[in-house]
Amino acid sequence: MGIPVLPGDQLRFDCFGDATYGVRFNVNIRNTAFTPDGVITTGYTNAQQDVNILTPLTTANTFKTLISTGEIESASVEASGTGATGTPPVAPGRLYCVAWLVRGGTFLCRLLSGYFSSRSNPSYPGLQVNPGDGPGFINTVAGTAPAVATDISDLVPSTTRWRLKAIEAVLVTDANAANRTVNLFIDDAAGTPTRRIVLTDATAQTATLTRTHAWYPGTDNFNTASVSLTDTVTLLAKFPMLLQDPGIYLTGGDRIRTVTALIQAGDQWSAARYWIESWVGIS
Repeated sequence: MGIPVLPGDQLRFDCFGDATYGVRFNVNIRNTAFTPDGVITTGYTNAQQDVNILTPLTTANTFKTLISTGEIESASVEASGTGATGTPPVAPGRLYCVAWLVRGGTFLCRLLSGYFSSRSNPSYPGLQVNPGDGPGFINTVAGTAPAVATDISDLVPSTTRWRLKAIEAVLVTDANAANRTVNLFIDDAAGTPTRRIVLTDATAQTATLTRTHAWYPGTDNFNTASVSLTDTVTLLAKFPMLLQDPGIYLTGGDRIRTVTALIQAGDQWSAARYWIESWVGIS
């Protein structure tokens, strides 16, 4: 048995993605009618609707009014490519879709929900997936390069969840003699911040050096000194236990920053690189 549909019912389709996408919703309705002599006849209507995400990390939605009665038998999502650039992603966690049956302005029931990709199609009947559930998009994200003599300060995008696994950033020091030490903080970016992660480092970087400061999954405590490694470049690396799987969950608006003791006027940080698993549509 399907979901009953009455005249005037509406379908609402919502999408949320990390890029511009074109999505097509299909809802199949079995229509039942009676002939004048009492014979039951059955037909099918495909309520099809395109939804285009034109601005990343912004909800795109539309309503479609149904004029026939019947029962919803199935619903699914496919790529449309109409009015938007970008085909659906291959990886999960990047494009969230949900369809609702609305009656009299009230959300009556959720037809389908989940992350749409080339390997996953939210459908009815099917498993309903909430934002942030299931596997996410594993990728490397670049932060913003700060001004000279300024520390790194990057925010997790709004309505996005990160699972942070590793960080790398390059510090180039000028000729001024000073022992710079780099510390990493993660906080909520409030006026009076609440710090969630504090990683201290006693390993100094001296004048006229280029070093990649890095934090990876490992077994060390949060205040263990870095070790020097060579892998085409020289790294000052730390291996804190808290980056072990599953990593550190961060929500939209959380801030990742460095505090460099004795930073000099000509010192320059690069844009940091974050290895993360991410989900859109949730904070």
